[in-house]
Amino acid sequence: MIKQIAAQMAICLLAWQKGIVMNNNGLKAIVLLINHAMDIVQITTHGANYTCPTKMINGELHFKFKNSWHSVAAYSNEFTRTFGNIRPK
Repeated sequence: MIKQIAAQMAICLLAWQKGIVMNNNGLKAIVLLINHAMDIVQITTHGANYTCPTKMINGELHFKFKNSWHSVAAYSNEFTRTFGNIRPK
């Protein structure tokens, strides 16, 4: 568990240093993990990690954070990991 947290923090620091921080609609965040099996994403913003529910909107995956839906693609980068396959709805 500690190794996983340390690895996530290292990824976040590297992304912030490289300037790979997605900023849309005032939200600065990075999608760390897309879990299709559980319909969630893990994001990091302002030094904190959050688990957010996902849903498809107009054929595109979105996550809900602070009562707003955001595009997963807009906040993903080369550090984003994916788990599971997209389930047909």
